[in-house]
Amino acid sequence: MSVARLPHPVEITVPATSANMGVGFDVLGLALSLENRFRIAPADSLSISGCDERFCGADNLVWTSYRKTCELSGYDAAPVKIGIDADIPLTGGLGSSSTCIVTGVAAGLLACGQDAEPSRVIEIANAIEGHPDNVVACVLGSLASSCTTEDDELIIVSWPVDERWRFALLCPPYAVRTDKARMVLPKEVPHRVVEWQSSRCLALVRALGEGDGELLGAVLSDRIHEPYRKQLIPDHDRAKKLALDAGASGFWISGSGSALLAACLSDDDAEAVSAAWEREFPAYERFILSTDLDGFEVKPV
Repeated sequence: MSVARLPHPVEITVPATSANMGVGFDVLGLALSLENRFRIAPADSLSISGCDERFCGADNLVWTSYRKTCELSGYDAAPVKIGIDADIPLTGGLGSSSTCIVTGVAAGLLACGQDAEPSRVIEIANAIEGHPDNVVACVLGSLASSCTTEDDELIIVSWPVDERWRFALLCPPYAVRTDKARMVLPKEVPHRVVEWQSSRCLALVRALGEGDGELLGAVLSDRIHEPYRKQLIPDHDRAKKLALDAGASGFWISGSGSALLAACLSDDDAEAVSAAWEREFPAYERFILSTDLDGFEVKPV
């Protein structure tokens, strides 16, 4: 088998994402203005820096995604040097793993002499990640989703987000493992719940696109995952009450948690929410973010 080698170093920037978004469970993803940056260069042996030592081995998600992409393209992967500059918290809920997967896939395609074309990156990254919500949003930016036809052809959809939205993030200092978060979900969902979710998911897309805070607040009543997953986040109920009392239009668990997000229609409301959280949770990491409109970026260095 031929060996794939990067022709030159590249820098790849990938935004954070908030998936699920309440009634958009496993469907919607929103790109946020916080990012991880990766520098990948040809090397004689695998080298990883800029992250915890436990992530610096051969099981690093950037490297395994890079290798898998080369394998799918019919190549063995030559070693690379990976430098990581991460601003996205690792405690979960903001798509940090998806940034690693997308980076590995994009670099792997370049090493195989292909373009890091968004639809191809999404296709491979989705196969690795297992669900598309985070991946599509961090590749495309904005609010995004994907699905497949009965012939397994990928369909990618994205929508605009009103520029007034600000997203206050609270990041508790504990992780919620995705596998554990899935274990607490019901095994079956009644038809009436599917109807409830579908109609509200459509309304959520409109609320974000039109900057309709009243509509957003009215439809963010999930019945599939948040009632069960909030049990894994001890701060959920208190953080939600503080956010809504401070002027947030809506609130959801970001991804499977532990990150919690309050959607606000102004900088002032977002600052009020963040200040309320700071008083209650002074040791917790907080952000005020806008929508990332550009998605991932690949450039030679």
